[in-house]
Amino acid sequence: MTGQAYDVDDIAAMAAQLERLPAPTGDEPTLVALGAAIRDYLRVAPGRVSASDAKIALGTAILDLWAHLDLAEDAAPGSTGSSPSATTPGVLLDADTLSIITIAAATAAVDAGDNEAGVAVRHARSRIDEASRVAPRLAGVRDAADALGRHTAFRLDLEAGRAERIWRAMFAFATDRTPLVPTDVPDDARTLVTTVDDRIDATDAATRSALGAAWPAPVSGGTIGVRELPSAPTVTAPEPRTVREQPTRGVPVWFATNRTPTTRSDETSGYRNALDGGELHYGRCFVTVPAVDEVTGGLLDFVSAWFRIGSTRAARFRVESFYRFEDGGSFRDELGAELGRMSEDARSMLMYIHGFGATMRSAAESAARLSVAIKHPGATAMFSWASRANVLRYWDDERTVDASGAALDEFLQTLATVDGVDHIDLVVHSLGNRLFLRTLVERVRSGAVLPWPLRNLFLGAPDIDQSEFLNDASAYGQARGTMTLYGSNSDTALLISSLLHQTARAGLMPPPVLTDGVDTIETSGIDSSWLRHSGILESPVIHADIAQIRSGITDPDDRTGLHRVDATPVPYWRY
Repeated sequence: MTGQAYDVDDIAAMAAQLERLPAPTGDEPTLVALGAAIRDYLRVAPGRVSASDAKIALGTAILDLWAHLDLAEDAAPGSTGSSPSATTPGVLLDADTLSIITIAAATAAVDAGDNEAGVAVRHARSRIDEASRVAPRLAGVRDAADALGRHTAFRLDLEAGRAERIWRAMFAFATDRTPLVPTDVPDDARTLVTTVDDRIDATDAATRSALGAAWPAPVSGGTIGVRELPSAPTVTAPEPRTVREQPTRGVPVWFATNRTPTTRSDETSGYRNALDGGELHYGRCFVTVPAVDEVTGGLLDFVSAWFRIGSTRAARFRVESFYRFEDGGSFRDELGAELGRMSEDARSMLMYIHGFGATMRSAAESAARLSVAIKHPGATAMFSWASRANVLRYWDDERTVDASGAALDEFLQTLATVDGVDHIDLVVHSLGNRLFLRTLVERVRSGAVLPWPLRNLFLGAPDIDQSEFLNDASAYGQARGTMTLYGSNSDTALLISSLLHQTARAGLMPPPVLTDGVDTIETSGIDSSWLRHSGILESPVIHADIAQIRSGITDPDDRTGLHRVDATPVPYWRY
């Protein structure tokens, strides 16, 4: 079968084979567990809307390789068995060998950067390299898998940040001190991997795109199914730009906005810094994520940090494309389909509401940067109200906030009806806190049951009067999880707002705003963001705290770096 191109029928056959694999139990050796984690991720990820050509290619290859595992019920786990493979007679791969091939192929294109995922991936590679010196037969398998990985240019170090289960398995494998010495490596393994590489080479890009559309997707009951498509894709002329187009490496940000579209007749246009009456537009944009070597070190980063002239890293997250849906229903259906292709532990929504002075693009870039920083595994959304994005138009932004409550309420209700949205973790910054709290209070005072599936609320530098915040903070109790406020004693933006309003702001301390149900965190000691106002967007320490809360560590006394300050009526915490 060397040189034979993949087609849709291959996907169906491989999915049928993989359905027979047992679910992970947690008792497998780390090597097998990691290989299975990558396999399971790649069995779903290439079918997502955001799947790159490289992800589809490597996903197809890993599916094909694992389909050659001896699945006879009487075969012992890890044994080479004796029954032939369904698609390549005479070739049998044990679970250890397949895990090595999977890891080697998925890590061949790892970057040399020093982010956590990159370090863990390189450690994993070093373990396999060392094992190949101890077991020379493994060297050929590793080399063939490397060729496969380099061919597809798949970047597991980037994917690990969005695939939490793979990240945990990779980290455990990289730090495991148990020697990696496979007992047996089938002679035909290298030939098989090379054959898969040849098949990818023979499969054109149009066919790969069709494979992505036909990819196995989770269906009811947790089994793997295949969408019904023609057995062979038909290559046609490129269609007009659609919602499926996206950059190779990026974060999709699902949004609603009451901004005016730049061009109403073009669904791919951007948005102006002006309110579009009572219209609410639904869409999705893709934000490119910088490569590791673009955000570490360098004179520009040094000078920027020294003179505190803003984050050069933030600028490198760039909106690649916009797409506007016809209505909220089509938005809901597309987002639901995307969540349906995710694993159950990733079916959560991270939502962001920006503050004063944000453009549509800067808001989307902030949402994507936050998603990457806290290693969010699910979908990312934002509500972008029509800020004028002008430091001299603060009063206009305040009036826009007052006019945007109904639009925010509608967006949250739409998200609540999306299939697969189990909960929403909401991050609100600056003036966006006034919009959210007033919208929440209006909903609570109406007497209706709150339909929004809110879990954790993260309130960054709230630009709202302290007395209003304290009077209405009980409304936050409608959320099912925690409420955390991050404030500072050196927030220049809130100091200016306090002078303009002649009242203290909730995010500026002293005094800290203290009320039951809201954990107040003073960030003065760790917030080095511009004007000390954007710590929730830029501070790794705050990002780590958010990640701990989302993982279930909700008591501030149990979280890293926080020190309790006893006060009345409730304590607060500081770094």
